[in-house]
Amino acid sequence: MFVAVPIERRIRQFLFQRKLQRSTKLHREQLDVNLERDAENTQADPIVKKLNAIRTQLVKLKLYVEVPERFYSRYVKLQTVLSKRFDPEELAMQRSQTLIKDVYKSSLKQMDSLIDILQQLELLDLNYIQHQLSDPSIKQVAKEALLQRRQLAEKLNLESNNLLAEFEKTLTALDATRLKLSELGRSSVADKELDQVLASLEKFNQRLTHY
Repeated sequence: MFVAVPIERRIRQFLFQRKLQRSTKLHREQLDVNLERDAENTQADPIVKKLNAIRTQLVKLKLYVEVPERFYSRYVKLQTVLSKRFDPEELAMQRSQTLIKDVYKSSLKQMDSLIDILQQLELLDLNYIQHQLSDPSIKQVAKEALLQRRQLAEKLNLESNNLLAEFEKTLTALDATRLKLSELGRSSVADKELDQVLASLEKFNQRLTHY
């Protein structure tokens, strides 16, 4: 009895969050890019195309569509900074591009995982589970089965929240990288600073790949 109360509360919060995600665009970042349009370009970067493919799946689920859009916004800004800071043939440009793309590939895998979780949650249908459990005439066998499904849904919800938290960490790391790159000068000291920026990004990506 004491366990059921917090579980009920968490389920209600989860259902409310999903409803809110599907019904409002309030408090979203103001983005100055158009991922869907840019991905249609035949010469679009493979990462951009993959981000848009993920966006398309999230549109169908009506959840977290802003995630790939926010990552794309950072990608565009990083590319702009790199093009101003380095020449295309510079080793520093190649190193920076490789590391940034590695971070994005790791994040894209996490987005695929998020979609898989959201699809599973949709199949479990928490609204149906809650409705059935509220029926006082429900049989014990059916109740136990529904409770097991609810526990699975709660576990999946926790995993999705963890992934969303990881996305925020990654977006913050990308913002920090962009700011540090934009502040670099062109000197031997700047080269050392670049090494530090890229080393920090590489370390972050290593953590991502082991998530």
